[in-house]
Amino acid sequence: MKRFWLALFIGATCQAVQPVIGNMSVYPDISYQQQSCAQPFTMPVDGTIKSISMYHEGGSGEMLLGVYLGDTAPSVRVDITAKTMVNPYEGWQTIVLRDPLWIPEGTQIWFAWLFEHNPGIRTQTAVAGSIESEEDWNSEMPNQFGNCQQSNHTYSIYATYIGDEHLVINEVMLRNDAFSERRFLDEDWLKQAWIELYNPSDVSIDLKNYYLSNNRDDLQMWAFPDMVIGPQEFLRVWGSGKDHRNPQEELHTSFNLMDSENIYLTYSTTGDMIDRLEDVKVPTDYSYGRYPDGSNDWYFYTQPTPKSANAMENGKPFVIDRRHVSLTVGTRCQLTVTPQDEKVIWSSDNPLVWVDPTGGLLAVEDAVGDDAQAVITASSIDGNEADSCQITIVDWVANLSELKVVDVPYASYLLGTEGDNLFYAIDRDLYVTSDGFKSFQFLSTLPEDMDIPKMLVTPFGYFVQCTKSIFKSSDLLNWTPSIAMNMKGLYHSLAFDWDPASQSGYLYAGEYSVNSLDSHSVYKGVFPAAGEDTWKAVLNFASLVEWENDPSILNAARHIHVVAVDPYTGHVWVGTGDSDMHSKLLYSDDKGETFKLVGMGSQSWRTLSIWFTEQYVYWNMDTHRCGQSIWRIPRSRFREADRWPCVTPELVSGATKVGINYYVTASETAGHFPVPVGDIYKETETRTLDEQHQVRAVDDPEYDYREKVAELCNGSQWYHLWVHDDVGDPVLIMGTAAEGANRDFRGRVFGIKELPNGNVDVQELLSVNSTQPDIYDSSTMYVQLEPKVQDANGYIYFTGRQTNRRIYKTRLNWVDNPLLH
Repeated sequence: MKRFWLALFIGATCQAVQPVIGNMSVYPDISYQQQSCAQPFTMPVDGTIKSISMYHEGGSGEMLLGVYLGDTAPSVRVDITAKTMVNPYEGWQTIVLRDPLWIPEGTQIWFAWLFEHNPGIRTQTAVAGSIESEEDWNSEMPNQFGNCQQSNHTYSIYATYIGDEHLVINEVMLRNDAFSERRFLDEDWLKQAWIELYNPSDVSIDLKNYYLSNNRDDLQMWAFPDMVIGPQEFLRVWGSGKDHRNPQEELHTSFNLMDSENIYLTYSTTGDMIDRLEDVKVPTDYSYGRYPDGSNDWYFYTQPTPKSANAMENGKPFVIDRRHVSLTVGTRCQLTVTPQDEKVIWSSDNPLVWVDPTGGLLAVEDAVGDDAQAVITASSIDGNEADSCQITIVDWVANLSELKVVDVPYASYLLGTEGDNLFYAIDRDLYVTSDGFKSFQFLSTLPEDMDIPKMLVTPFGYFVQCTKSIFKSSDLLNWTPSIAMNMKGLYHSLAFDWDPASQSGYLYAGEYSVNSLDSHSVYKGVFPAAGEDTWKAVLNFASLVEWENDPSILNAARHIHVVAVDPYTGHVWVGTGDSDMHSKLLYSDDKGETFKLVGMGSQSWRTLSIWFTEQYVYWNMDTHRCGQSIWRIPRSRFREADRWPCVTPELVSGATKVGINYYVTASETAGHFPVPVGDIYKETETRTLDEQHQVRAVDDPEYDYREKVAELCNGSQWYHLWVHDDVGDPVLIMGTAAEGANRDFRGRVFGIKELPNGNVDVQELLSVNSTQPDIYDSSTMYVQLEPKVQDANGYIYFTGRQTNRRIYKTRLNWVDNPLLH
């Protein structure tokens, strides 16, 4: 920002060395007119006016001076002096404005005056003169100037100002994922957006009347506290939404700046913008700031410098607006740079990804592994500057709908919702918020430390599973033990059902561990309207060690992944894993008393999520092997058979078929099958089946009525959440991890929407890096966003696993895929 010092000299009399706006000449004529008048002037540069001076002959009574805005006539009053006694002698009289008034360059302002008894003010005839009010102001200078007429007089009136005595937005960082040093974390040790302000002047500035906003229609969203910023000092304000205004502590705006493209700094007495950034896309882990500090030149910085001088060493004059793109094969996607008028040359390092001269992308062939990766580079015309963007080729729909991260609230766990209330925990302390974390209320301290905590809000009470134990409460204040299991459960391994006829509730809970010595069970809890609550194990699986010692054990499992209740039928569903012979999908139609097998024998049955619609039952695949898919079975098959037919039925007669995989369940003749009981083989010849020689057909098309909804080959598929999009349609949100990393090392969130015609719209909505984006190992392979709750205002909340933040607040912008309608 260039700093101007300007003095206007008109005639022979100069009253100040400071820059002035107005007429400093003492004109020869004297006017005693009683009308209230205003004189127009144009502000030559940015500056702050603190007082107005007027030359008169001396007199008695009171006078008022003020400042109006208006292009062709005075309109709105923006500042005024106090009523002041007129000096009894001839000369200039200077009166201080009630508040210092900052005026941007080029603004037309009007100096207005009103006398109780006009003492005679100096004037001369002019073609473009002043404006005279046609109304009686009754000794007050109104907020609106009112009706007026042109006058052919100009008057001796001026104001001094101090140029550039105002703050500037000096540097902003809107999304920090990579920087974990203390200076990039707020007092709660959270990564937040921030704005750095700078005082480029030689005087201290009182921030009392300054405001920040990210909304042009509401420029006074957040007011600064009464504090001072010294000459050439920096001030950081966190854009977190926490609304902290204590000048002795860290400052936080009342709105969240994450991924904002507009920032406004205003001064209250004018309502005009002192400084602003508009339509600026600052990529993740970059800051955007001036160099030198306070100047008009802006750069993108790979090493932000909050509360200190910006350095040119890591500055870029332009950046690509996106850091990563999942690029759908055959679908064009546009990259842009900021500033938009920057001329760049685009290039790609992968022949499967084309980039045209405008930054348009096209993947011309699907690929996995390293072949799915590309780096797109934008270089300056002279070749001295460059920025890059990572590309992953995908064969699913991306870049149509979006989950936009809008906040990162402070919480350890997201637990559930009830009406407008959202329940969450910080460590073991339970809180409730009804306004998206703007305010909150402490409820109680939960009775155990938590590991994969789960909460159910049911008609028969509140339930929380902290680790191995499930606790019940009727008021969220007092918790009593309901059951202590042998192991914890995964997030989708706790479900409930409610029978309104008997006023009885049912809880179902599954166990999870990775210890090969552990056997696992599904438990059923009954909560009658009258009588004692009871629990019992209804489904048991032998441990891996037991199975390894005796592979003929057919009901073994490494662990239980999911327990779910179908809201349409009340059926209880259970999914187990992890090897092919231990991956099973079962259901119960008698409230968990007995279970029937739907399918097993391959990774397609290894699921972490089961969900339900009116016409289908869906599940996903928790596997690292490429080919991860979403499957469904139609309810019409249940209605036809009055049961869910087994996709992998046990065969006790007939013969095997060549090319089919079989799971051996009985074999009393050595060598009858090429593998022992409890193993799977692919058939190469026809073998007789009977009571002593039995198998399950693992992949026989004769029995397989599943439908593959989508193949999402990259990583394992995890938890889900039903939400509503912005038009109220149900959409299932599903998270995936990088486990497998068949295309890249990123976790993704997909939206899955069943359409009225039966088609399923599956789209990638968001992807995230792990805390170590270039490493794929046991510490990063589970990177994912776990969908937890949607609040009453439509915001969708996630818990991050091996991500740069713990909690993510998002807004879904869903666009239906037109090819499916």
